[in-house]
Amino acid sequence: MISILIPIYNYDIRPLIAALTEQAGLVERPYEINCIDDGSAWQYRKENKSVSNLANVRYKELSTNVGRSRIRNLLAEQARFDHLLFLDCDGMPIHQNYLATYLNHLPSDQILVGGRQYESNPPPPSQVLHWKVGTKRESKLDVGFQSNNFLIKREIFLDIKFDELLIGYGHEDTLFGHELRFKDLKICHIENPVVHLGLESSEIFLKKQEEAIENLVRLHSKYPGIHTKLSNFAAKIERYELASIYRSWFQTMQSKLRAHLVGQRPSLVALDLYKVGYYLSCKRDLQKDQKVKPHGDF
Repeated sequence: MISILIPIYNYDIRPLIAALTEQAGLVERPYEINCIDDGSAWQYRKENKSVSNLANVRYKELSTNVGRSRIRNLLAEQARFDHLLFLDCDGMPIHQNYLATYLNHLPSDQILVGGRQYESNPPPPSQVLHWKVGTKRESKLDVGFQSNNFLIKREIFLDIKFDELLIGYGHEDTLFGHELRFKDLKICHIENPVVHLGLESSEIFLKKQEEAIENLVRLHSKYPGIHTKLSNFAAKIERYELASIYRSWFQTMQSKLRAHLVGQRPSLVALDLYKVGYYLSCKRDLQKDQKVKPHGDF
């Protein structure tokens, strides 16, 4: 009936697997839980391999990291059932009827996105930037397709897949959502969230934001039909011929903005300013590079 697919990277998945197996036992439907470790550190692999002793749970390890897109494609290719439920390893179902809620929507040709939430209590100051973005933005139902908690028919997924040429962190879900809409497939947001537990330090989170922006610039160059709030705002700046002024201001202010964002009281307005400047700078650099290598890829 349903294959629950969990890519793992440097996280203890035992509590998540325990919660899922308990819920699966209550709904009494055929299921499997497939986990693939994507080159995690030894201590995580040592802890997580114990889940393979549980009924209906398969656990595999890859010797090297293949990335966020390839690992999800592998999980889908190896799944046995017609519907795939993708979960990130650092999520945890909030409600006891989490699996039942998804199953009650089946069969369905819609792509069901359950959403994510963050813990209400603020984390240590070193993680507050990630928490602020999560609570004020990522937990909204209108943020578009999210790959951390969604259910899809296997045949639909295998027809699209995540683009394995998109390397690094970020926006593989943006491209996947774009492909779904291009094929007139409906994305349905439902109230079935998981709480995101894997908060990262502000330094790491900001670095990943930069990697995601680099991916977005490359994506927009290859797929002009892809639009995000960031790319749309940057396009307005370019339309009014203010891009060079903004880039000059950003070059002057980048270090100060970064220091503020990794501090104890980061502002999301400052993060937006940073992201726009970084996007415009990356776009200029890519355009220079394409003049030298006109057929460059991801």
